[in-house]
Amino acid sequence: MSSWRGFYLVYVDEYGNTGSNLADPGQPIFQYFAAVIPSDRWRSVEAKMLQLLKVIKDELPPAARDSFELHGADFFSPRNSLLSGISLELRARIANLVAQIYVGSGAKFFSVYIVKEWLAETIRLYSLVNKLPETDLRALLSPNVLAFSHLVSRLEHHFNATGTKGIVLIDEQEEFGFLNLLEAYEVMRSNGQLVGLIERPLAVDSKHHVLMQGTDVLGYLYGRHLSRRRREGEIEERYKETIKLISERIEETPAVFLDQQGSVILSEAVQKNLAQLGSDVDVDVENVSASVQIGLFIAAIRERFSKEKKKG
Repeated sequence: MSSWRGFYLVYVDEYGNTGSNLADPGQPIFQYFAAVIPSDRWRSVEAKMLQLLKVIKDELPPAARDSFELHGADFFSPRNSLLSGISLELRARIANLVAQIYVGSGAKFFSVYIVKEWLAETIRLYSLVNKLPETDLRALLSPNVLAFSHLVSRLEHHFNATGTKGIVLIDEQEEFGFLNLLEAYEVMRSNGQLVGLIERPLAVDSKHHVLMQGTDVLGYLYGRHLSRRRREGEIEERYKETIKLISERIEETPAVFLDQQGSVILSEAVQKNLAQLGSDVDVDVENVSASVQIGLFIAAIRERFSKEKKKG
């Protein structure tokens, strides 16, 4: 058992996928959420989650029990959900129990999110200064690949800093497509950037992996929390205690990537300044790579954009 200490299973799920539509007011962010579970506590977490799942199934109609699995979206769907017969208060209690099980295992959480309007503005400016069609750039600068690449970078940084190792498991139903994410991962791996993360990400069927289901629930809740916060609101009162539990164990990172290889990360501060076309660029070095190149790159974009405005 001791040989497994220092090794982690990383369950990853998405929130807010609207494809190339970056203007959906109901889903202003795209997020990848990761739950990092110590491998020597994995069996205990799984056993507790299976026990919870059995209790929930016992409340469902017999015909629905075999196909049932936990999905975060179902906690907020009044209709067309297998949870529709369960009260809102009980749904909130279930979500809180999931969070307690994960936190009790020593799990750590990661949230990497992209504010879609920032990405849309980045694409607009890049299109303007490089005379490229926005439609082509939207296909190139996919929120899914960009956020996943940044998540992998943050996980790698964590494992290197703690002298540990981990492997990523991701839902094979991931809407954007597992192969696209795998390609982004392979680029980072071939560049020698990945040491703490071993092997390639594994695609798993959430129906048969209850920890992926739990990650879906917690990731959906946290993504909803971020979306509400973005609109200067708050998540429903009954879920605030669960958000508090997650927040005490999470590393949250806003991120946007901006070059044709998807390798340059712009921090939140850079995005705000870029939109305002100010004279100084404040780069959060901890959350970016190649910070000097980023500064030069952004300065060049802003200079060219200013010239375009004057010509207009």
